[in-house]
Amino acid sequence: MNSPVIKKIIFIPGGEISFLCNSLLFFYSLRYNHLTNSSCPHLASVIRNNKTIRTLSLSYNVLDGPRFRDLMETLTTSRIEKLHLVGNHLTDSLCPHLASGIRNNQTLRTLDLSNNDLDGPHFRDLMEALTTSRIEELQLDNNDLTDSSCPHLASGIRNNQTLRTLSLSYNKLGGPHFRDLMEALTTSRIEELLLYNNQLTDSSCPHLASGIRNNQKLRRLNLGGNNLEGPHFRDLMKVLTTSQIEDLQ
Repeated sequence: MNSPVIKKIIFIPGGEISFLCNSLLFFYSLRYNHLTNSSCPHLASVIRNNKTIRTLSLSYNVLDGPRFRDLMETLTTSRIEKLHLVGNHLTDSLCPHLASGIRNNQTLRTLDLSNNDLDGPHFRDLMEALTTSRIEELQLDNNDLTDSSCPHLASGIRNNQTLRTLSLSYNKLGGPHFRDLMEALTTSRIEELLLYNNQLTDSSCPHLASGIRNNQKLRRLNLGGNNLEGPHFRDLMKVLTTSQIEDLQ
């Protein structure tokens, strides 16, 4: 019998996941399903044996743990283009597995890791892997990233020529290393940069100005929810007169 063509799966009851291995499945969503780390080997099996999945949404589960590695290992041979892992209690210790998954996958274009807790020493591994990936949209909102994460973020975007959208809202990037991130922006091809609510202050304005001045690709910039008022705010406004930005918030 021919394999069924299934374009979208929103929910799979327990025990029914195995039939997906031989189905022509394009969109697979298991959001809000109370999945835990023990589910990762089963998810990995589906991904390994089904080469048609293009979008995989696993947001708002609890996949954090040692078996998360199984899931990321299968990502390397999949053809997934969009992977959503929002709100999965992922921590810094899982960054090496995330890094391995995206480093060896040349089809992934969208990666959403928002609402996790990735700040820490291994965050660097994830950013290093970004340099050889083909990801176009990376979302890292609300990850407890701090100023110390900026050099790693900078390294990732400096050497990645495919990234077009970078969302870093609801973090705490304000500080001296924010300069590193803005310097890397000058050689990137980022078109959308979202920095809403990042504890940026007036002292961040010269670095923002430098990044914008030397980047002619940027079209959308969101700086809402910060505290940019002060004498250096003028520097930021001056550079906007010669930028290509179309949407400023």
